[in-house]
Amino acid sequence: SAKQEYEKNRQPGVIRSAEGLFAQITGGSYHRIIKTIDQNEVLIENDRHQRKGVLEMSRGTREQLYLAMRLGLIDEYETRSEPLPAIMDDVFVNFDDERDKHVIEILNSFSQQRQVLVLTCHQRSLDSYKDIGANLIKV
Repeated sequence: SAKQEYEKNRQPGVIRSAEGLFAQITGGSYHRIIKTIDQNEVLIENDRHQRKGVLEMSRGTREQLYLAMRLGLIDEYETRSEPLPAIMDDVFVNFDDERDKHVIEILNSFSQQRQVLVLTCHQRSLDSYKDIGANLIKV
């Protein structure tokens, strides 16, 4: 029961910050990220309390988890520091269209507190960024 209590209520700040972002990215398919107490493992959980480990996830879902964790780390870091620019390179390559849309919404919100630079060579991504009013700089 102590393990269950830890996994339910005592998750690290980065995990807590990333959880809501990951739920938003996945359209609510997964609502929890769990760092297990007895193993060096991160799990995701759906609303039926079914869990998946990193190796059980699709490549896209795994990359979405890692992106949520990175953004959670930035949020957590900035609770004790000034905002720093975030630089990303083609973060949507393995995402489906629906999750692309969710990530762009998150990045748009994320950019309200800090500068976000996204590098891409994909027209679909570029068009999505333009739709939210991003400033385009061609190199």
